[in-house]
Amino acid sequence: MKQYYSTCPAGLEGIVKDLLRERLGGCRIRRLLSGALLYEADAPAGEMDCLQNTYEVIALRPRCARFQEALRWAASDGRLARFADQAMRRWGFKRFRVMFSEANRLSQADPRARAALEKGITAARVDRVNPDTELLLLWRSEGLALLLLRLTRRVNNRQTLKRGELSPAVAQCMVFLAHPRPEHVFLDPFSGHGALGAARAQSGFREMALLDIDGEMVRETREKLQRVRRSGKGRLTVQRGDALNLASILPAGSVDEIVTDPPWGLYEPLPLPPEAFYPAMLKSFCGVLRPGGYLVLLSADKAHFERALRAESGLRWVEKKDILVNGKKAAIYLAQREET
Repeated sequence: MKQYYSTCPAGLEGIVKDLLRERLGGCRIRRLLSGALLYEADAPAGEMDCLQNTYEVIALRPRCARFQEALRWAASDGRLARFADQAMRRWGFKRFRVMFSEANRLSQADPRARAALEKGITAARVDRVNPDTELLLLWRSEGLALLLLRLTRRVNNRQTLKRGELSPAVAQCMVFLAHPRPEHVFLDPFSGHGALGAARAQSGFREMALLDIDGEMVRETREKLQRVRRSGKGRLTVQRGDALNLASILPAGSVDEIVTDPPWGLYEPLPLPPEAFYPAMLKSFCGVLRPGGYLVLLSADKAHFERALRAESGLRWVEKKDILVNGKKAAIYLAQREET
């Protein structure tokens, strides 16, 4: 087994840990860090939506008090470049650049440390503009220094998202929280740009229903999920529908998983005041969610939503995970329909 370092959105480390254990047989999580995981596995995680970049750990210094100490380590230990050279040769990288990060911010480093690392590598040539990979000296505020080789082929993993669109990383984690099964019926009653439907479509389902009140959003989601219709993974329905009146669309108790990102009232007003919107929404959800079924919901209006969740007798609050979404404080909630 080799040791790897993968980055993810801060706040989702616990969910990503469980995803890694499911996807990588025998994976051993060594440490959870803010926005990252250290783990051992037979192979790296690769291109999972919940991850931003994945690195092979070339070397690790567990007690490193300052960034300058990490630089001295990189400049003076001749073995580091040799280990990096062997890894680049093994992965077949031909062009690389050396980067430095201090407390998760790119840093201008001492030229001596850069030169020491570049000089010791013969498997690939230096290319600071268009490299195949990066050799990253990372110092974290927890007092940890790592020399990492980036394995994901993209230097920057940021997706271009539309206004209000959920990132694939958050979507994958939310879908995973709902305990997805191939025999389940999945519902997103505020499907928007279709990110949650796209994440759920990666695994099998019996039925998937995506609803939105906005006809343009419905057309966009239909186009995005055309491939699902041909995959044979289950029946897919994308249609206009009112999330506050699901009883007119779906049979009672017919849904196993509701995973959704309702409007936050930031870009357009809610259909009702928040003190009325959230109770009405949860009542509608309870009507179609089967006993024991799961609700996973993202909200930035924690106060109003939590008040409504506590008051809804049909749902049991299971878990809350605070995260940042586009710089805004929000939370992912997991609740379960009470057994009757």
